[in-house]
Amino acid sequence: MNKHRFLLFIQLLLMLALLPVFAGWLGDVLKDLFGGQDLSHADPYLALIGFIAILFIAWWMIKTGEKLVGVADIEETSGVTPHKAVVALLSPCKNLIPPEKEDEDWRVTDGDGRETSLAGCTLEQITKKKATNASGERLPKWTWQQILRAAHHHGDGLEKLVLLGSTDGSGTDQQLELASLFFGRFFPGKVMVMGLPDGNQDRSGSGWTADFEKLGDLRYLLLKTLKYLHKRHGYSDEDIIIDCTGGPKVASIACALVTLDRPNLSFQYVGTGDHAGRVIGFNVVTESRVG
Repeated sequence: MNKHRFLLFIQLLLMLALLPVFAGWLGDVLKDLFGGQDLSHADPYLALIGFIAILFIAWWMIKTGEKLVGVADIEETSGVTPHKAVVALLSPCKNLIPPEKEDEDWRVTDGDGRETSLAGCTLEQITKKKATNASGERLPKWTWQQILRAAHHHGDGLEKLVLLGSTDGSGTDQQLELASLFFGRFFPGKVMVMGLPDGNQDRSGSGWTADFEKLGDLRYLLLKTLKYLHKRHGYSDEDIIIDCTGGPKVASIACALVTLDRPNLSFQYVGTGDHAGRVIGFNVVTESRVG
């Protein structure tokens, strides 16, 4: 039994233990009332407390019980509420060039090798559906643009952008360092790249990356990251959202699986093509099983 289910078990046990007590109060008063016996001054209050308590226990048991049953539906919303922490998966980014001189900025190349500078670009500009640079030039697409959109959606309330790299491609030290520098330009002081050898032993090394094609490995890494955010930064599941835009399809499945038994944890996806920039949220523990 995991911690989540154990807590639910204790809550339900307490409710079941208290229910006979309040039911007894109400039953004794009603028995005296209909039996023609005189009621004490305290009896009406006991009956009222017992009645209210029984209603509350019934409501609480339904509320907590929904967390134990299977999923009948998936709630989808385009109005994803801002969260304090976004956990995102890093796909390899091959057409992003870091600045080589102090007077240069990041550049993006297109399919023909032409470079477009991000100098002077605001986060608002490069996350729009038709993103442009400061000169009004249309920007080529690059994979990490989607993560910028995923994080920018949460506005000023965002405190941590947590990035996970794969063991192949974006899991290399070079790509993790590149990601730290690039996203730090737009979210200064908020970027945390798991696995980056930055001197923090709690989240450095290969134990913080996973093969995005292996469902079990990635699920374990996501759970490990959530635990880290809970313990080290005090975030609850409600404060965190997982972005499943990056990585292969297996990665998206892992993101969904992690939320199945956590009713307050949801995941999001950033649309592409005609839906570019649209952030869609999913919660798979919002309905009780029907039928």
